[in-house]
Amino acid sequence: MISMNRLFKRNFNYLIVITAFLFSTSAYSGNRCVEIFQPLIEKIQESSLVSLHNRHQMSGDVFINQKHERALPDKGGACGPTCAVNMLQGLRHSIGVNLVKDPYMLIEDLYKAQPILKQGGISPQSMHEALEYLISSGLGTERRIVVESRVLDFLDQRRHSWANVRLVNEISPIKLNPNEFKILFFGIITPNGKRIDTHSILVKNSTVDYLEVIEPNRPEESMGFHFERVKINESFNSFELKPDEHNIFTKYPQGIRFIVLAEFSARIAN
Repeated sequence: MISMNRLFKRNFNYLIVITAFLFSTSAYSGNRCVEIFQPLIEKIQESSLVSLHNRHQMSGDVFINQKHERALPDKGGACGPTCAVNMLQGLRHSIGVNLVKDPYMLIEDLYKAQPILKQGGISPQSMHEALEYLISSGLGTERRIVVESRVLDFLDQRRHSWANVRLVNEISPIKLNPNEFKILFFGIITPNGKRIDTHSILVKNSTVDYLEVIEPNRPEESMGFHFERVKINESFNSFELKPDEHNIFTKYPQGIRFIVLAEFSARIAN
């Protein structure tokens, strides 16, 4: 059976040869080549992400579950660190590095390196630092990965401590660019506007109004959200997530809203 990495390399080699030929002819400009082959590039990337999740659904050894005893912090939830570890596995797969066979070792190491996470402390800054630590210590390659964190400005109550987090008035469109992974952090909001909880999800794939996710509570399941842009108030815009029929968040009462408050991305730069 051909592995996805070999399949990608085979398709990529064909892509280089054909593109080089078209560039050498006067009938095709560079822009025309990009137009022709962009769907193929995106399909190869999408297949890589989807196949990784499919593998976990069959074997259960790719991602970690935040409810596993080795992932549980002393207090609070582990959705953010769990998504960060699962993102790292996706990054390793995308650049052709073998997956970590025991991914729970990654979160145990992360808790040792950043004890605040073990105590249930997860600010946007600590989430950003968790991603940077995992990538620097667990990627297994010299490839450069750019980590970016964007948080709605009104969430910042300790502005001086969020050195690596970009404060914004608007969450950017929910879209996975080529070679990019993204974690969304959303608030669970009552009809009167009170935030009763928060949660993080790893985006697996997205279209213009729907995203498939790897849910840290149930990474073996297929789950998704429809989404639409919303105006939070006069100053801030974001997206509202609407669970599909297979989503665990359908358990919440009618009127509860799921509003994206922050996004954390990791992009393969070279």
